[in-house]
Amino acid sequence: FGSSLFGRFSAPRSLLRLKAMAQADGEVEEVEEFVKPPLAAMLNTFDFESVARETMEPQAWGYYSSGGDDEITLRDNHMAFQRITMRPRILVNVREIDMTTSFLGASASLPLYFTATALAKLAHPDGEVGIVRAAHKAGVPYMLPTLSSYTLDEMLEARLPGQQLFAQLYVNPERSRSEEYVKKLEDAGVKALFVTVDAPQLGRREKDMRNKFTQQGSDVQGDDEDAGDVDRSQGATRAISSYIDPGLCWEDVPWLKSITKMKVLLKGVQCAEDAVMAYKAGLAGCVLSN
Repeated sequence: FGSSLFGRFSAPRSLLRLKAMAQADGEVEEVEEFVKPPLAAMLNTFDFESVARETMEPQAWGYYSSGGDDEITLRDNHMAFQRITMRPRILVNVREIDMTTSFLGASASLPLYFTATALAKLAHPDGEVGIVRAAHKAGVPYMLPTLSSYTLDEMLEARLPGQQLFAQLYVNPERSRSEEYVKKLEDAGVKALFVTVDAPQLGRREKDMRNKFTQQGSDVQGDDEDAGDVDRSQGATRAISSYIDPGLCWEDVPWLKSITKMKVLLKGVQCAEDAVMAYKAGLAGCVLSN
């Protein structure tokens, strides 16, 4: 939901980098170099988004901040969260609060996890390796992305002792590639596998499509790059789409369950009927997202 708000809210005045100045010889705009504020100055998610807009390269910003087509769903997501209200109870002792929990065999300091996002190096050179370390520091699981900037081995090597991870899977048309990837995850002790099911073809993100994708791609697409199957002319989203099998369907669920002992969940379920079908198929759960 966070990425759906990029570019829609103004930063506090202290975070803006433009400073207009009038000189005697005419109107001149002087651009003041943006200085990233300290982390303590970031009071809400909108502050992070405002800073990201200033610090990211256009290709990265276009990929992370965009939604499909007219971004109607993106805006509706924001409104949906605004419709959630609280029902507060009183006279409860809250002197000491413990929010630790566990799910899917992984412990967490909060009831949440870091979800998978492709090509994290677009945002910062540390990419997914930095997120692995941050997740350990925060005490929450991280879902490793298939289409990562760093290799799977590099992400796994960044783990600290005892750190627990999940993994996201884009199923490839060449199923043996997916089977090999899943085996490496299982051998490394990853707790659960989240199979993305809402992106047989990634959306038409117009903001992203206006940029040619010239940055480092994902390691798992190396062979596709060599074969000339990666379209870099329409942004990062189109570039990574070639890896994903548009033919993935319910008939493939038994195969998915057969190739691993990890818990298998569907990521991207959007209606109750599909959630019921996932339950009947013996899957471990669903992530409700669009």
